Amino acid sequence: MKFTANKKIFFAFTAAAVFILNSCIGLSMDIQLNKNGSGKLIMEYRISNTLIDLGAVDGNKNWPTIPVGRQDWERTIRRIDGAKLSSFSTNKTGQDTFIKVTIDFNNPDALLKIIDSAGGNSSLNMSGQLLSINLFDSPKDDISEYDDFIGMTGHMFEGYNFSISFGAWENSTLKITNQNGGAFNPPASAKIVNEGKKTSFSMEMKDLLNLSDNIELRFNW
Repeated sequence: MKFTANKKIFFAFTAAAVFILNSCIGLSMDIQLNKNGSGKLIMEYRISNTLIDLGAVDGNKNWPTIPVGRQDWERTIRRIDGAKLSSFSTNKTGQDTFIKVTIDFNNPDALLKIIDSAGGNSSLNMSGQLLSINLFDSPKDDISEYDDFIGMTGHMFEGYNFSISFGAWENSTLKITNQNGGAFNPPASAKIVNEGKKTSFSMEMKDLLNLSDNIELRFNW
């Protein structure tokens, strides 16, 4: 699987789930893959209530479309053959809304359609047993207008994190490189599990957005 993202559109896992990083969000994704290509996708995301109050909900063309209700997800999953919404929960605090979604899929194509709404950026190689994820894989001139914003408002992302984990039917390994295949020097907030039944990568959102190079995560099992 290959999944690309940039600082303007960081995650697009369904046509109704585009997160724009001019607002405060946090995201974690856990992929559990079975030998036959079925599995489970668990996503937890944290959205600033300010973003929701501004109208950033399904149907508002002027704001990023973010699924905040069960009906949003049910509407999306119904369009994907082989996928089923098995659980949905939400909890609202004074500052944020926390949403957790669990989706069962029975084939690799269903997983790809959930993760990649744009198409063409994701592929799953079951025989090669490789998951490759490129973060910020886009021309710098496409995102330069956001660099100054991120620098000025970095404090807004305090306490928000990005994480991804992957597990298969046997032990996995994780290798992280920069866009040229060279060594990746993680910031202090990065937490990496390179080998085991569950491999993972996490980092504070503000540090991830301030990385100077694209990075590639390669999960092998």
